[in-house]
Amino acid sequence: MTDSFLFIVSPYLTAAAVSGCIARYAFTTRRDGDDAAAARGADAISRPVRAAWRWAIGFVAAGHLLALGFPESVLRWNQQPLRLLALETAGLVSAIAALAALIAMAVRRVRAADAGAVHSPFDVIAWTLLLIEIVSGLAVALFYRWGSSWSAVTIAPYVQSLFRLDPDAVLIARLPLAARLHVFCAFALFAVVPYSRAAHALMASIDRAASRLAGRASNAAPSWCAPDALRARVQPLRVRLIRDEGEEN
Repeated sequence: MTDSFLFIVSPYLTAAAVSGCIARYAFTTRRDGDDAAAARGADAISRPVRAAWRWAIGFVAAGHLLALGFPESVLRWNQQPLRLLALETAGLVSAIAALAALIAMAVRRVRAADAGAVHSPFDVIAWTLLLIEIVSGLAVALFYRWGSSWSAVTIAPYVQSLFRLDPDAVLIARLPLAARLHVFCAFALFAVVPYSRAAHALMASIDRAASRLAGRASNAAPSWCAPDALRARVQPLRVRLIRDEGEEN
């Protein structure tokens, strides 16, 4: 594949795939079977492993978003060697923890599959891409040090050019193979994950969180803000308006 397809065409294909998945979730009802299968897959993984995975991958993702969204701030932070070393070490440790948790979850899911659980091709592809993504990121961190600094002047401008709809892949094409693989796998992973069972589990978690927030909001709101109370207050006004209109006519 050419660099033009890998780093210019594929990002927009990924955006189209994610947009289609969001539209599907917004305008269709998720099947109970899919949610139950996602729940069974989650139950096959112990809670400490899931917690370690979420914290580790969350920290790694936050670091990437910070480096891509605020490259100038990251460069200013890295001007002091101790802060640069602290940032790089924290990212490396988090990535290693995420890899260990991913392997542990994969082993448990394989055992669950042997017990009768079925995994879709999207699940297998997503897990494979995620493994490649983390391993390639670790390779970049180990063999091409201080990535938080050089990515701010190479990858960050490239991502910004994608949002401007004027993609410039010149700097990306000159990066080492591990870095280019890391970038491309990120696009492929974003395109595949929405169609895997992980997306169903995520949407179920969002639904539960939204329901809890709605319940807390209704409990915390004053009694006069309750829907029934508001309807009771509005009904006399509606009757009066209708009566006034009838008298005028």
